[in-house]
Amino acid sequence: MRQILLLFALFLFNVNLTLAQDSAATQTAPNTATENLNRLLHERAQMIKDYEYYNAQNSNFWGKKSKKDLLNIIDVLKKVINKDSEIIREINLVNLRKQAEIKAARAQAENQKKQIEFRSIDDKRVVSDNLYALKTQIQNMENKEKVKQRQINALEESLTISKETIQKLEQLIAVSVVAILGLAIFAFTRTNKSKRKKI
Repeated sequence: MRQILLLFALFLFNVNLTLAQDSAATQTAPNTATENLNRLLHERAQMIKDYEYYNAQNSNFWGKKSKKDLLNIIDVLKKVINKDSEIIREINLVNLRKQAEIKAARAQAENQKKQIEFRSIDDKRVVSDNLYALKTQIQNMENKEKVKQRQINALEESLTISKETIQKLEQLIAVSVVAILGLAIFAFTRTNKSKRKKI
């Protein structure tokens, strides 16, 4: 008898443990997406700080940006663009989850609507209240989706600005290289002429 009670107690403990694990797993999924997005945004902010640091460097002989400084700036901007792409992917995943929730809510609303229509006519007031609540919930989810879409648009705009900045920096590097080569050739020919005059 004692063994049966012990086995029954263990069975109840296992059932409670399984239910607790299932509820914990469903609660951590949305938090993980938010934490992942927050982590990506934090990493992007750190990269922007790196960009500002390298952009402030003027370690050239003439007090301007050296080639190494410009290359560091370009590398950081490339990392920012890649991080922006990761952020957009993460936001898209969150949006897909939200859209799935909206579709599920719509499907649930439609199912509930059909079930309510088969009920008696006396329950019309209850039915209309339920439909209003579901429509409000759908509207709230659609509003959240619109907010996420605005965020995506803002990030895409930031991405295009970053790409334009990289293009400008590449042009600046090209012009700098040509100018440096021109100065080097000018100095070389100048020293050769002065040496020839001395001879």
